Amino acid sequence: MADTAEVIVNAKKAEAAKSYFQLAGLDEKELRYADALKHYRNAVNLQPQNALYLNEHGNFLITMGHYNEALHNLNNALANLTESNCEWEGTIRNNLGIAYGNKGEYDKAIEFYNNALVIDKKYLGEEHPDISTKYNNLGEAFCNKGEYDKAISYYNKAIEIDKKYHGEEHSKIAIRYNNLGDVYGIKGEYDRAIYYITKAYEIGKKYFGEHHPNISTLYTNLGSAYAKGEYDKAIDHYNKALVIDRKYFGEEHPNIAIRYNNLGLAYNNKGVYDKAIDYYNKALAIDIKYYGEEHPKIATRYNNFGACYYKKGEFDKAIDYYNMAIVIDKKYVGDNHPDLATAYNNLGAAYDDKGEYDKAIDYYNKALTILHKFHPNGHPYIDITANSLASAREALAQSKK
Repeated sequence: MADTAEVIVNAKKAEAAKSYFQLAGLDEKELRYADALKHYRNAVNLQPQNALYLNEHGNFLITMGHYNEALHNLNNALANLTESNCEWEGTIRNNLGIAYGNKGEYDKAIEFYNNALVIDKKYLGEEHPDISTKYNNLGEAFCNKGEYDKAISYYNKAIEIDKKYHGEEHSKIAIRYNNLGDVYGIKGEYDRAIYYITKAYEIGKKYFGEHHPNISTLYTNLGSAYAKGEYDKAIDHYNKALVIDRKYFGEEHPNIAIRYNNLGLAYNNKGVYDKAIDYYNKALAIDIKYYGEEHPKIATRYNNFGACYYKKGEFDKAIDYYNMAIVIDKKYVGDNHPDLATAYNNLGAAYDDKGEYDKAIDYYNKALTILHKFHPNGHPYIDITANSLASAREALAQSKK
């Protein structure tokens, strides 16, 4: 009798967990993130050994910036795989790679992407669309590490597979070309960046039409390629993206926040600082609505405010915003992350220009300590920060004469 009662209770728990899981998926789709988080957690609490629930909850936690909790769920998902669902192992390991990548732990991300690649090759063979996805993710991880040629190699491997499966003009090919454009842009090869992103745009336009959200993303990336000097072209492309996204998503959506942020960056680079701040405020208001007061995206916005006030010569305001970004970043990604290095470097520059060279030197050193963990000697980020440090030390020595 007791066994029968337990079976009934477990069946009810399973049914309730399924309902919560389905609700969470709907909430996520409709961008009701607080409700989605609650419903995913309810599903996992009721069925703590369900690998599917754990994996999907982990994925959503990555979206929300809760990387450590995501890792906990994804590792539990891995531990609870059975013979009936062992084919998910590659997917879960790939998701672990995404979580570690967001934490800035790129070597761990690469390790898990490679694990996923080995497993998927075993089940799917050498040339399957899922293999292309793993190559793409490896490309992104190596790009973030600053190993750009490796990144390009993996993106090209992904393209070779996708062309065999989908032909020359498919949305996935457009994505790969877009990623190649991004990495060439980071390398400073802007003409090649524009070439690949334009190829992505031409394919995307045929595949989706002129006014699709995916075209909006490509306009944004073209804008970013032009943002290194052709500011009006960048602004024009960002505005085209904004028009499309407003049509699809309305006035308040995370994509709209991204477009406002990009417009802010372009106006900041152009030297129109008050307009930049206005766009940053619009982006911040939307992000707070969707993600709350403390999220890595909010830290990014604060860092952008800081950079703008720094250029305006309002160093104390810049320092306040950089410190606000650091508080959030430390909470979400710990004490050693490339974003923290950026914030420390920015603080160093602000104190440097204030003439507070001791503080500048301290922050430049903090930035360098982190950068050396992620990038080899000779990387541009390390060289720039090291030069700033040397300059601050020289200024301090001069001030004491």
